[in-house]
Amino acid sequence: MKILQLCLRVPFPPRDGGAMAMHSLTHSLAGCGAKVKVLALNTAKHHIAISEIPEWYKESYSLESVFVDTEIKYSEAFSNLFQSGSYNIQRFDCAEMHKLLISVLTDHQFDVIQIESLYMCPYVKTIRNHSKAKVVLRAHNVEYKIWERLALQEGNPIRKLYLKFLAKRLKRYEMQAIKEVDALIPISIQDKVAFEQLGYRKPIIVAPIGLTALDSIDRTRKTETINFYHLGSMDWLPNIEALDWLMVKVIPLLKGSEINMKIYLAGNKMPDRFFKIKDERIVVEEKVANASDYISNKSVMLVPLLSGGGMRVKIVEALCAGKAVISTTIGAEGINYIKNKNIVIADTPEEFASAILNFCHDHDFLKLIQEGALKLAKQDFDPLKIGDSIIEFYKNMIQ
Repeated sequence: MKILQLCLRVPFPPRDGGAMAMHSLTHSLAGCGAKVKVLALNTAKHHIAISEIPEWYKESYSLESVFVDTEIKYSEAFSNLFQSGSYNIQRFDCAEMHKLLISVLTDHQFDVIQIESLYMCPYVKTIRNHSKAKVVLRAHNVEYKIWERLALQEGNPIRKLYLKFLAKRLKRYEMQAIKEVDALIPISIQDKVAFEQLGYRKPIIVAPIGLTALDSIDRTRKTETINFYHLGSMDWLPNIEALDWLMVKVIPLLKGSEINMKIYLAGNKMPDRFFKIKDERIVVEEKVANASDYISNKSVMLVPLLSGGGMRVKIVEALCAGKAVISTTIGAEGINYIKNKNIVIADTPEEFASAILNFCHDHDFLKLIQEGALKLAKQDFDPLKIGDSIIEFYKNMIQ
């Protein structure tokens, strides 16, 4: 089976959640026998020097890319107010990518063209004009819901109004886009239900992110200090909102507790205000060289998300590494968890602070959650099982 994977950014190296989600499926599909070609936008925001990508990757997946500046430009955003399209989507519609796509489709035939995220849907028309392949949207999120939730949490009335406006435009585009593809791959049951509520009635399969889990939990304890961490791209609004909530609402509730703990905060483009935090228990870093190395000596991941959607790749990564997770309900969406068995859910500042302190006091409970996390990872996120299910889905489509 020949698959063209159309990516909204270069998926290698898999440094952030979006890149991990795309690369893991590339690898899974290839591991299940498919021949995959990767065609990607190389955005200014997530720019990758193609010369630095290993030759094995470029050869295995015939990588081609086009540079595009998707950064928000206020003049364009303002003029879009008087147009009918979604500015969120418009930024990814690149003339050079259309040209490259036409060239690739002219020279190669594919069974399936897999579009990674709603933001690549502007290329569907070009695909239809130059290929008979089935077009599948792999939906990383129900995108408009992210902006609705951001609007709900926003306190500034002008910003709230604008976020609602963006969400409305994006919802209208999303409703139209799902009508134009042949099949849909959401990454969670919740997203599947949301798309069906939007009127989607074509073939659909839920396929979570696949990552390889550890064989067992490392029981070596070098210190009695419990290390907590938050790791995520800090140019994504829900992550900024989450850390602000953690710092302003949760951390003050830990004041005065005589507990050995460290809370590590890291992520690309970390806002300056977090580096100014004066608390000896909190360590703030920006970009980490290797996420696996970074989390290796840490026990608990913190996911204080108040908005967002889909499935958090970093939670899947934590589960596969046998880490305990404290998350809000929104943060853990899409994961088939059992509360206090494999993930701890905390939706208020008081609950979140209590969960942090509980792990510090009760090491047996920490081990229980870690073991449950690893069991869940092996059960739900095996990459080859996910790849097999998608390949079978595609075979049924093209018969």
